Amino acid sequence: MTMKDQNTKALLTDHYRKYPCLGIEDVFKFLFQSSFGCEHLVSSEETALAYIRAELDAVTEVQARQVDPLDGNYSRVHLSCIGKDITPELLAKYFCLSAKAEPRGKEALEKKLSVARELIKDGTLPLSLTEFDTKLSAWREAGYPAIHHSDTFRKAYAPHYRVIANEYLNFL
Repeated sequence: MTMKDQNTKALLTDHYRKYPCLGIEDVFKFLFQSSFGCEHLVSSEETALAYIRAELDAVTEVQARQVDPLDGNYSRVHLSCIGKDITPELLAKYFCLSAKAEPRGKEALEKKLSVARELIKDGTLPLSLTEFDTKLSAWREAGYPAIHHSDTFRKAYAPHYRVIANEYLNFL
């Protein structure tokens, strides 16, 4: 197992500990964002800002951890971090700056998915291996489109965040 694989293993295990209601789709989303960042979401800074402002109304509690590291060059920055020092405008700016094409994204995703499969196979992630393989096959066949959180995850955690490149985290 390479260092990158060990990092994937550690981060996925930590992610499960923080979010034990996660499902297979949530594992896929975590690994997709780890590999591709937010390149599929950004149309303009104005649009990003409008969505952040609209979504802020749904944020009901402050996340204990306002930043969740992903397995790569990105992190999830929870909207609950917006306050005195971090404005919606600043978060929208760094969200847009983070949107760049990841030419090796698919290759990275497939490596990370194989690590996730091993974690399910050995029982570290208590998910169905058969269901994982079935959903992965369909997702792969569709070309790995962006994926949503599972309903269970959304109900349990009400996720409201933006994927930001780690290079900008010091500015937030």
